[in-house]
Amino acid sequence: MQNLIIKQTETTPYVFVDCSLGLITITGICIPENPYTFFEPIIKKIDCFSQSHSQIVFDIYLDYLNSGASKGLLNLLLAVKDAENIIKSKVVWKIEDEEDEEARESGEILEEITNIPFEYIIIDS
Repeated sequence: MQNLIIKQTETTPYVFVDCSLGLITITGICIPENPYTFFEPIIKKIDCFSQSHSQIVFDIYLDYLNSGASKGLLNLLLAVKDAENIIKSKVVWKIEDEEDEEARESGEILEEITNIPFEYIIIDS
């Protein structure tokens, strides 16, 4: 199964989908002009996990995401949630520091809506 790599730009994060490891990494700034277009190939790649019956671990470390990107990320997580009878999933939500309440709250909102378990990790730089 072929992995998916999306290179980071000034407005979009680096994305790496590793089908064999069951890992989706999203890192950087996420303010895409069209969130639907940006997240669509990632959502389509979920099929590679359902074929191998893997667990999906999201490794997410976003410096910033706007409301459109939040909606796109929510759609991605909900697509995984829809497939959860086949695929188990969890999110490792990385936060810059303990004081970044906005980043933590963004994760908590996504966790509450999707019911996917989140693990919060503080990255002290």
